[in-house]
Amino acid sequence: MSASADVLALAKVEVELANIPEGKNVVIKWRGKPVFIRHRTAGEIEEARQVDWKSLRDPQSDEERVKKPEWLVMLGVCTHLGCVPIGEAGDYGGWCVPVLASCSAPATVRITISPAVPAKAPAPLPTPFPSFIMTAKTSKKRASPGADIEKSPLDAVELGEEDAMKLNDIQKDIQRAELILERRAQETLTPVYQRRREALKSIKMFWPVALMNHGVFAVHAQHDADKTALSYLEDVWVVRDKREPKVFTLEFYFKENPFFSDPVLRKEYRFEPSNAADDETPDADGITPSMLDFSWERDVTAQATKINWKDDSKNLTKLYPLVLEEAEDDIPSDFGSFFNFFEVAPDHGDLGVIIANEVFPDVIDYFMGTAGGDELDSEDEEESEDDENEEIDLEKPREKKAKKA
Repeated sequence: MSASADVLALAKVEVELANIPEGKNVVIKWRGKPVFIRHRTAGEIEEARQVDWKSLRDPQSDEERVKKPEWLVMLGVCTHLGCVPIGEAGDYGGWCVPVLASCSAPATVRITISPAVPAKAPAPLPTPFPSFIMTAKTSKKRASPGADIEKSPLDAVELGEEDAMKLNDIQKDIQRAELILERRAQETLTPVYQRRREALKSIKMFWPVALMNHGVFAVHAQHDADKTALSYLEDVWVVRDKREPKVFTLEFYFKENPFFSDPVLRKEYRFEPSNAADDETPDADGITPSMLDFSWERDVTAQATKINWKDDSKNLTKLYPLVLEEAEDDIPSDFGSFFNFFEVAPDHGDLGVIIANEVFPDVIDYFMGTAGGDELDSEDEEESEDDENEEIDLEKPREKKAKKA
């Protein structure tokens, strides 16, 4: 059985390297894990090659660890407990897990024991590398594997117009059935989530811990000040749009804190359907034609929320701004403070979608540390290195896809 198109899309991410300035890092999400990409300077390359690599825990030269000297690509997950390292931190200005005292220089990504605690650098190995290829821009279409072999008889199969219409109708019926199930699931789950909401109020630091246990969220909340502000978070709620349950508003409830006066911070994803939707009449199951034609990219616009900071010294979005090298960039060179998520309208990292559709439904598992898909699995990593079908093509950004509820 072949992998479906959506599975293949998740297995492959394409990044435009020309958008990453020399000496800068970017963070992308691949297979549920953060991936760090650094454009190394000539000085960093030289520094990496001067390291006495034979004396390290991982005796491997820098030349063996990169495909091109100027590009360093690695999974942003610590090999000890799966924490997400903080960029440009520690004694060496590289990637660091301060609580573990495991740090590395930006040019090498090798384990360096902190002088303060020389016997306590538990990360057994450097951050691992995903499987990827680097391609040059070209208008020439690359040949498929086996193109020089005689054509298969399967290549000659043609679909008649009548059969194509039948398949199209069946596909619409399946889509409609799935939509009905989604709406019914939301109706059934909402009162259960309400009961869960009451139960969680008695558990101290529940939401901050659960959110930080998601690798992608942790990338967006790397600063200590963010974590301190998040320690005042008491509740998170998802309000679904009654017209289209795939669309939502996130509500973060905070107790009194020294950072801002707002008791609730909201991130709204505004549903803006076409004019045709106004004239539609729902059927017996509450479904309209426009619901079947829903597109997140076309029909939803993320909104900004101004935070009322108590003091400039506590204004985290001013202290740690989101940085886009070019206005049209999809991926920031620096996400800055987590609270840019509220004050900047575009959701560059799809963080809201992750919170609403991944963390919120399974938040107890995230709090307990048992949620799947975010931890570093050594066996999976070994398999990915041998699987030529799971590559990161670091050239052209992939087309955005609709977010699923």
